[in-house]
Amino acid sequence: MVAEDVISVADVDTALCSGPALRWGIMGQVLLNQLGGGQGGIEHIFEQFAGPMTAW
Repeated sequence: MVAEDVISVADVDTALCSGPALRWGIMGQVLLNQLGGGQGGIEHIFEQFAGPMTAW
């Protein structure tokens, strides 16, 4: 949805903070991914997991 300009990244995080997961109530999904990637940020997450995820 973000790629198609339907919704912004900030709006996705806002929606998720009010919804499905306890941790997302504090931080949105995008921010958690950014922080979870360590020094490499979300780019590190993509480098590590994009291959296996797209192979599915």
